[in-house]
Amino acid sequence: MKGKWLKLAVVAMALLGVVAATGCYGIDVDIDPDSLNLMEKTNGKAVITAYVTADIIFDLDDVETVEVACPMGSTAVDANWVKIAWLPLDPGDPYSPLIKTLVVKFDRKAVVEMVKAECDVDQTFDQWVRLVVTVNDDESDNYWLRVLMPELAPEE
Repeated sequence: MKGKWLKLAVVAMALLGVVAATGCYGIDVDIDPDSLNLMEKTNGKAVITAYVTADIIFDLDDVETVEVACPMGSTAVDANWVKIAWLPLDPGDPYSPLIKTLVVKFDRKAVVEMVKAECDVDQTFDQWVRLVVTVNDDESDNYWLRVLMPELAPEE
């Protein structure tokens, strides 16, 4: 039985080595705020924050580029600020384990302009757009961000 576990451990370590060497690993993203007002004139926060976790733990020295873009767009917004933080896996659970997270700040105005230009935004009050966050050329899965245009809100 020990031989089987040893073989399994060797195979797992080899697979992790391949993943690390090729840079192919899963990236999960959560973006705050959860909705973006496209008509707001800097009355809100000046930044958009992305919390990035990955299968491989980030080392800040290894992070060269972080950007956000629309999946089919040609323009991306580079991060203004990047740091590593240990954050709860489930923020609502006080006993949740901590996970190493890349905390990234993007200029809000630049993201709004990119969303308007690149994400096929319709002239409707409330809709969802797809965004991807890229860390060192590794893309996250699509993140759905709610975008609002209050000036187009239906009248009551």
